[in-house]
Amino acid sequence: MKKFPKVKKLNDQETDGIFLRDDDTITVMEKIDGANFRWKYNGDDRILCGSRNVEFKNGDEPLPVEETNKAFHHVQQYLYEFIDFDELENIIEEYGELVFFGEATHKHHIDYDAWDGKYPSPEELSPGNYLGFDIWSVESEEWLPHKQVIDIHSRIGLKTVPVIIQGTVGELDEDALDIPTSKYREPDNEADNEFDRKGFAEGIIIKNNQQELRAKKYLK
Repeated sequence: MKKFPKVKKLNDQETDGIFLRDDDTITVMEKIDGANFRWKYNGDDRILCGSRNVEFKNGDEPLPVEETNKAFHHVQQYLYEFIDFDELENIIEEYGELVFFGEATHKHHIDYDAWDGKYPSPEELSPGNYLGFDIWSVESEEWLPHKQVIDIHSRIGLKTVPVIIQGTVGELDEDALDIPTSKYREPDNEADNEFDRKGFAEGIIIKNNQQELRAKKYLK
């Protein structure tokens, strides 16, 4: 499977071209505090999964969930429970082989309201154990437009990370890259820091498919 590109910080030298052309489409998404995860359909209602660096397989065959990295058991169980495999097969017929990328909602630094402990329950749908953010077309060797990323995930029964704003570079205003409140955290008026009092997101991800660039920006 394609490996997801490393996302550099905004204003890093490698992300300088992200706002290069006014007519490029920019998607700004909430950055979720989790772990990078990828998967693709392997036929017979099975999926091949992997972390950013490791594919969970033996030869060309997906490993049983219980034989994979236990930190990712919850997200694999979630996908098997909620993916509409009939619709997924329709999508593969339409688009060819696809590699899906999303966030496995491991708890690192931030408390989200949707679950207690390190991982959400597979039964929790808000946000759930997986939130998609990209799809790679193996056939055309390109990233699908973000509207298609949202639509395809929705068709097969999965959620995507919240989009904050989408438009062309020339349409962005001066507040477009401000860190928003998180869709998954309630403000805590009793907290001793502004980050928790206002329920801010961990950060944002900025995506420009035309320039094949992604950048991240943190509040803290």
